[in-house]
Amino acid sequence: MEKSTPYGRTLRDIRTALETAGVTFLQAGGNASGPGVSLNKSDGAAIDVDESQVVQYRENLENDAPPGAGG
Repeated sequence: MEKSTPYGRTLRDIRTALETAGVTFLQAGGNASGPGVSLNKSDGAAIDVDESQVVQYRENLENDAPPGAGG
C-alpha cells in the first residue's frame, strides 16, 4: 500500500478533537524540552461509576500474574 499525505483539514480536525478532549500540544521551550503533548485534568469524570454496583469476580480477587507482568 502506498503512503499518502493527509489533507490539511483532516489534520486540523484531528488536532481540534484532541484539544477538545483535553490534550495540549507542546513546543520546545518553556516547560517542554521538545515537542510533545500534555493531558489536562478534566472538570468531570468521563465515566460515572457507582461503586456500589461494581462487580468483583472471585477469580479476579487474587493476583496470579508473574512479577513485572504489568497490565
